[in-house]
Amino acid sequence: MKKRKLGSFLLIVVILTLVLFSFSVNAQYGDYIVGHKLSSGVSNVHYYLDPSMSSTYQNAITSAMNSWCISGCDVIKVTQVTDLNSAEIKFSNKNYVNNSATQTARGYTLYYINGSGYTAPGAASFPTTDWLRCSVVLKDNLSFAEIVSTACHEIGHCLGLVHPSESVIPSSVMFTYDSTKRTNAPTIYDVTQINKIY
Repeated sequence: MKKRKLGSFLLIVVILTLVLFSFSVNAQYGDYIVGHKLSSGVSNVHYYLDPSMSSTYQNAITSAMNSWCISGCDVIKVTQVTDLNSAEIKFSNKNYVNNSATQTARGYTLYYINGSGYTAPGAASFPTTDWLRCSVVLKDNLSFAEIVSTACHEIGHCLGLVHPSESVIPSSVMFTYDSTKRTNAPTIYDVTQINKIY
């Protein structure tokens, strides 16, 4: 009789541990969702490449956009457009070394909020409402690999992701550049977040 009670007790402990672990993992993944998103969704994200950018920048950014359309993320579809006004994400590059808010970054994202214009570069917080479109600015003179990695990261911001906590997940394109967990393309953890948002 004691063995049966002990066996039942152990079974209950195992089940509770699994449930709590599952809840903990799901709660942790929510750690790098902004809470707001691109208002038009991601079923067909239109992106615009500033024609003054070099072909290296344009090809790298196109590669970065396509990397978000990976297996397991059914919701993201991207289309390049030549009309700036029809784009949800605009890409450009410039030398912004004199801007103290952004000079150490390889890129930054500006959010266009309904009727109030774009957020300031280097803003400390993300928008507190959904945004209509984004402008991604990449630093001049980056290598092809740096452009792809930086664009992937900034696209994640455009879609609603923030920098995750180091203790949350093993790898992500959304980690800051100095993190050893930073990847050069979206991971399954990033895709999981996008699927949750949209």
